[in-house]
Amino acid sequence: MYIGFKPSKVDLNKFENCPGVNSSSFVISKLEHKKRYYWYMIVKNKFSAFLETEMYCFITGGMVEKFYNAPNPFSPIKDGKTCFVFCMRCDGTARIVIYFEYGDKV
Repeated sequence: MYIGFKPSKVDLNKFENCPGVNSSSFVISKLEHKKRYYWYMIVKNKFSAFLETEMYCFITGGMVEKFYNAPNPFSPIKDGKTCFVFCMRCDGTARIVIYFEYGDKV
Protein backbone atom coordinates (compact mmCIF):
# COMPACT_ATOMS: atom_id res chain seq x y z
CA MET A 1 0.00 0.00 0.00
CA TYR A 2 1.21 3.49 -0.88
CA ILE A 3 -0.13 6.56 0.89
CA GLY A 4 0.65 10.27 1.05
CA PHE A 5 -0.51 13.84 0.54
CA LYS A 6 0.15 14.38 -3.18
CA PRO A 7 -2.10 13.13 -6.03
CA SER A 8 0.77 11.44 -7.86
CA LYS A 9 1.73 7.79 -7.42
CA VAL A 10 5.44 8.59 -7.58
CA ASP A 11 5.08 10.94 -4.57
CA LEU A 12 3.40 8.40 -2.26
CA ASN A 13 5.29 6.46 0.42
CA LYS A 14 5.14 2.69 0.71
CA PHE A 15 3.35 1.59 3.88
CA GLU A 16 5.10 -1.57 5.05
CA ASN A 17 2.66 -2.86 7.70
CA CYS A 18 -0.09 -3.96 5.33
CA PRO A 19 -2.83 -6.46 6.12
CA GLY A 20 -2.26 -10.18 5.66
CA VAL A 21 -3.87 -12.62 3.30
CA ASN A 22 -7.71 -12.53 3.22
CA SER A 23 -7.90 -9.35 5.34
CA SER A 24 -11.10 -7.37 4.93
CA SER A 25 -10.05 -4.27 6.86
CA PHE A 26 -6.96 -2.22 7.55
CA VAL A 27 -6.36 0.46 10.18
CA ILE A 28 -3.70 3.14 9.90
CA SER A 29 -3.06 4.98 13.14
CA LYS A 30 -1.44 8.40 13.52
CA LEU A 31 -2.98 10.06 10.47
CA GLU A 32 -2.95 13.85 10.56
CA HIS A 33 -6.13 15.69 11.48
CA LYS A 34 -8.12 17.34 8.65
CA LYS A 35 -5.79 16.24 5.82
CA ARG A 36 -6.45 14.82 2.36
CA TYR A 37 -4.66 11.51 1.78
CA TYR A 38 -4.13 9.73 -1.53
CA TRP A 39 -3.55 5.98 -1.70
CA TYR A 40 -3.33 2.96 -3.97
CA MET A 41 -2.27 -0.66 -3.64
CA ILE A 42 -0.22 -3.17 -5.55
CA VAL A 43 -1.52 -6.66 -4.83
CA LYS A 44 0.51 -9.77 -5.70
CA ASN A 45 -0.54 -13.41 -5.67
CA LYS A 46 1.61 -16.48 -4.96
CA PHE A 47 2.59 -16.66 -8.65
CA SER A 48 3.95 -13.07 -8.56
CA ALA A 49 1.17 -11.80 -10.79
CA PHE A 50 0.13 -8.36 -9.59
CA LEU A 51 -2.65 -5.83 -9.88
CA GLU A 52 -2.19 -2.12 -9.35
CA THR A 53 -5.31 -0.26 -8.21
CA GLU A 54 -6.44 3.20 -9.18
CA MET A 55 -5.50 6.07 -6.88
CA TYR A 56 -8.12 6.91 -4.25
CA CYS A 57 -8.36 9.68 -1.68
CA PHE A 58 -10.00 10.43 1.64
CA ILE A 59 -10.03 13.30 4.12
CA THR A 60 -9.49 12.70 7.80
CA GLY A 61 -12.22 14.06 10.06
CA GLY A 62 -12.41 17.44 11.59
CA MET A 63 -14.43 18.82 14.43
CA VAL A 64 -17.76 20.45 13.71
CA GLU A 65 -17.90 23.82 15.43
CA LYS A 66 -21.65 24.45 15.27
CA PHE A 67 -24.43 21.95 14.80
CA TYR A 68 -28.16 22.19 15.27
CA ASN A 69 -31.39 20.73 14.02
CA ALA A 70 -34.91 22.11 13.81
CA PRO A 71 -37.62 21.35 14.59
CA ASN A 72 -36.82 19.01 17.45
CA PRO A 73 -37.32 15.51 15.99
CA PHE A 74 -38.32 14.12 19.38
CA SER A 75 -41.29 16.43 19.81
CA PRO A 76 -44.57 15.35 18.24
CA ILE A 77 -44.93 17.32 15.02
CA LYS A 78 -47.23 17.03 12.05
CA ASP A 79 -44.88 15.89 9.24
CA GLY A 80 -42.17 14.26 11.43
CA LYS A 81 -39.23 15.91 9.62
CA THR A 82 -36.18 17.74 10.90
CA CYS A 83 -33.26 19.53 9.26
CA PHE A 84 -29.66 19.08 10.44
CA VAL A 85 -27.44 22.11 9.79
CA PHE A 86 -23.66 22.34 10.14
CA CYS A 87 -20.77 24.13 8.46
CA MET A 88 -17.80 22.52 6.75
CA ARG A 89 -14.64 24.48 6.00
CA CYS A 90 -14.16 22.81 2.63
CA ASP A 91 -16.06 20.59 0.21
CA GLY A 92 -16.26 16.96 1.19
CA THR A 93 -18.47 14.23 2.49
CA ALA A 94 -20.24 14.28 5.84
CA ARG A 95 -21.59 11.34 7.79
CA ILE A 96 -24.12 11.52 10.58
CA VAL A 97 -24.79 8.78 13.10
CA ILE A 98 -27.89 9.08 15.27
CA TYR A 99 -28.26 7.37 18.63
CA PHE A 100 -31.20 6.76 20.94
CA GLU A 101 -31.02 8.56 24.27
CA TYR A 102 -29.56 5.43 25.89
CA GLY A 103 -26.70 5.12 23.41
CA ASP A 104 -28.05 2.57 20.91
CA LYS A 105 -27.47 3.44 17.26
CA VAL A 106 -30.69 4.17 15.35
